[in-house]
Amino acid sequence: MGLFTRYAMDALMKTSHPEVIRRQCWNLHPHRTPCTACKDICPYGDAIFTRPNLVKDWDPCTDCGLCVSVCRSGCIVPSPEQVQRDTSLADTDNDTLWLGCEKSTRKNTAVRTCIASFSWETLAYLALNKKLVLDLTPCGECENDVCAAQLRKELTRLVEFLGPQLFESRVTLAYQQEDAPYHVQELSRREMFSHMTEGSRAGTKKLLQMLPGLRSEEDSGVDFRLLLHQRTKQLKAAMETPLQYGYYMPKFTDNCFGCGRCEKACRANAMKFEDMPNGQTRIVLTPWKCSECGVCMNVCSNKGFDGMKLYQLTTLGPVVLHKCTKTPKHRRRRTDMLNIDEIQNGIVIDHIKAGTAVGLMDLLGIAGNRTASVALIQNARSKKTASGRKDIIKIDREMELDWDLIGYVDPSITVNSIRDGQLVEKRTLKLPERIRGVLRCKNPRCITSVEQELPQEFVLTDQEKRVYRCIYCETQAEK
Repeated sequence: MGLFTRYAMDALMKTSHPEVIRRQCWNLHPHRTPCTACKDICPYGDAIFTRPNLVKDWDPCTDCGLCVSVCRSGCIVPSPEQVQRDTSLADTDNDTLWLGCEKSTRKNTAVRTCIASFSWETLAYLALNKKLVLDLTPCGECENDVCAAQLRKELTRLVEFLGPQLFESRVTLAYQQEDAPYHVQELSRREMFSHMTEGSRAGTKKLLQMLPGLRSEEDSGVDFRLLLHQRTKQLKAAMETPLQYGYYMPKFTDNCFGCGRCEKACRANAMKFEDMPNGQTRIVLTPWKCSECGVCMNVCSNKGFDGMKLYQLTTLGPVVLHKCTKTPKHRRRRTDMLNIDEIQNGIVIDHIKAGTAVGLMDLLGIAGNRTASVALIQNARSKKTASGRKDIIKIDREMELDWDLIGYVDPSITVNSIRDGQLVEKRTLKLPERIRGVLRCKNPRCITSVEQELPQEFVLTDQEKRVYRCIYCETQAEK
C-alpha cells in the first residue's frame, strides 16, 4: 500500500464525530461573555462536554450535528463524513429533497435527529441545487425548546441569505401531512444498489478532496460556508441577471481610526486593513469567511462599530466596509477606557474596587517587583460593580500570588491566567476562612503582643459582616 493510499484510508477510517478547535472558542477570548450553546443543545451535553470547549467523552455522541449548527465561532466543525453525508443529497436524481426528523411518519429523503442540525449554510447549498421541503409536522409536539429556537434562527438566516422571493420558490415548509404530496422516486432493488455504488464513489471523491493535506489556504474556512460560496460562484457565472444574497457584516462608525485590533482578533482572517496611495486605510471584508461571531466588535474600545448589518451583495469578492485615516498613537483621542496592549503570558487581576488597586499592589509586593512589567488601569468602566468603575492590574509574567490576601481585600476580584494570548483559567475568589500575617491584633494583652515570633492569625466568624477574630484572644480585627 502506497503512502497516499495509506493516508487516505486512515482519514476515511477516522471517527465521524465533530472536530473541536479550541483556539476558535469564544470562551477563550477575554472580551466575550461565556457561551454554552453547544452544551445546551446537545442531548448528552453533560456527558460529552466538561466545558463547552472541552470534550470529556465522545462515546454518547450520535453524530446528529446539532453542536456544529449552533456553533458560530468555528470552534466545532463538522467531520468529513458529516460534510459528505449532507452535501451528497444534492447529487440525488430527485428534483425535490425532503428533510425530516426521526419523529416524522413520512419517508423523507434525509432523516436526522432534528432538522435544526442542518445549518443555514447547508440548507442554502441544497436549495441552490434542489427544491427543498422541510417536514415540520412533528415540531408542534416537540418539547425541545432549545432546538426549536435554533431552527427558527437557521430558517430566518436562510430567508435573509436567499431573499424572500428565492426562498419561496426553492423552499417549502410542510406543517401538515397534506401540505405537500410525497413524490420521491421509488427505486427497484437493482437501481437502489446502483445508486448506492455511484453515491459511494462520489462521496469518496469528495472526502478525498476534503483531506487536510490536500486543502489550500483559500479552502481553510468553514466547510459548509465554503461549499455554499463555491455553489454561488457557479450560479453567478451561469446567470445573466445578478444574483443577490445577504450576508451580515460589521457596520463601522466614524470613531474608527484604523488601530487594527479587530483585524488581529478575527480568527477567520476575514478582515484585512489595506493602505491606500492617498494616505487612507480601507477595511476589506471577505463575506463568506466571516462567521458573524462579533469578536471584532468586542475588542474595539473606541465605539468603532454599530452592530452587524445585513447587506445584499452581488459580488463574491472582498467588500470595502470603511475608509479612514490612521491617527498616530500620540495624537489619538483619549477615551474613557484606557487601551493597554494585550499580554501574551501573565496574569490579569480584574474587577478590583475603584481606588484600591495601588494598596493591593503594595500588599502583594507587585510594586517592588523588578522582573515583571505591570500595567495599572484605574477607574475603568464596569457593568458588574455598583459604582460602575473598577481597577485592573496586568502582569506580563506568571508569578505566585497570595489568593487568601486578594480574597480578603475584595472577594469579588477575578484573576485571569493568560498563556499564548489566550485565557486558560479564570479564578473566582472568596473570603478566606483564615488569614495569616496580614492583620495585627489590637489587644495589648494578647499573647502575640508578648511573643513577637508568634504569627498573627485570624479566623472568619461572620461571613456576611466580614468579621475576623484573633485565634488567641478572640479580639475582633479592625477593618
